[in-house]
Amino acid sequence: MADRLDVLEIIRTMGVQYDDRLRKECVTLAEVGKTLAVSVLEDANQYAEGDVCPGVPFYAFPLTTRKLLPHKHGLALKLLEMYSRFLVAILRHRPRTVWLHNMEMAGFVPTVWILKKVGLIHRLVWDQHELPPGAFFTRPLLRAVFRRLLLMSDVVISANSERRDLLTEKMGGDLTPRFGVIDNFVDATFAALPVTPLPEALAAWLDGAPYILAQGGANPDRYIWNLVEASLGIPAAKLVVVGPYLQSEFEELREHFGPVFTERVHFTGSVPQMELVRYIDHALASIVMYDHATDNCRLCAPNRLYQAINRGVPVVVGCNPPMASIVNRYRCGVVLKTDGADKEDLGDGLARVVSDNGVFRSRMGEAGGGVSWETQRDTLVWAAD
Repeated sequence: MADRLDVLEIIRTMGVQYDDRLRKECVTLAEVGKTLAVSVLEDANQYAEGDVCPGVPFYAFPLTTRKLLPHKHGLALKLLEMYSRFLVAILRHRPRTVWLHNMEMAGFVPTVWILKKVGLIHRLVWDQHELPPGAFFTRPLLRAVFRRLLLMSDVVISANSERRDLLTEKMGGDLTPRFGVIDNFVDATFAALPVTPLPEALAAWLDGAPYILAQGGANPDRYIWNLVEASLGIPAAKLVVVGPYLQSEFEELREHFGPVFTERVHFTGSVPQMELVRYIDHALASIVMYDHATDNCRLCAPNRLYQAINRGVPVVVGCNPPMASIVNRYRCGVVLKTDGADKEDLGDGLARVVSDNGVFRSRMGEAGGGVSWETQRDTLVWAAD
């Protein structure tokens, strides 16, 4: 019988090739000698096998309930089947440590805790990329349940110190020793990727014009309408939007702004993480915004911000505390007065990053060194051990 795995990572994600945080965690743990594998449910809902990184395999599975039941119907059944499939993966791989990702694993924590109590596994790590919904803080029953789930976990990982502090404030300071912070910084693999030409279709569309890169797609909390309108007021640069978007919203934007939208704004759709450098490296600047509607967005910690800084590209960010803190620290871009809700403020920020681009670029070297994933290796090893 094969030796036990040190770590089994369990995750539901859009796709392994798009999940940079997962890749970086696997690379680091493998480099320190851990044996690990990944059990994953991807949006494609298909069987698949491959490598997250050299030496770390992933195994994706489909949900039968997702094929049989309409979208957003039978969610409880789909969740139960997902947990069942992950349980089978744990029993098959017999890992010492089970590393759960994201809030959708909340209902699976008790099962893994029982496995630990009976000695089938030794350690439970809950890696929370996001904060829980606000109801987990405001409703007494949900708060009590969530606190109990945190106590069941040997390690709880937050994506930045601001989110950790909020959780310990809301859930109780006695939980602090269980918490670790792993910022979604840029690792040496991404930093060392060579500069490569823009995709031919994008280069042809640009026709030599500089562009501002919007990393994060057209999600509703990214102020895409404000960004398009503000960018059209900056004649010195076009706008390239990288990431997922709804075709219906794209059509609405095109209809609203008319022919100038097609001439000045380009949507790429989703791009695998390791190919993002083709878009980042040639950008005049990168813009990252999240609204303040929830604590999760207000305290966002986006790897797309760190990617731009690491590759030497000035940034424009909303006034969200984690993003504002790092940009102000290194003076590597513009921090808006708002989260992006004020179109005039946004337009002023874009104009400034264009006019002062050379000044900001002169500071990028120091800033890039401040967002290195490798500085967190000890935290990852502590979590896995």
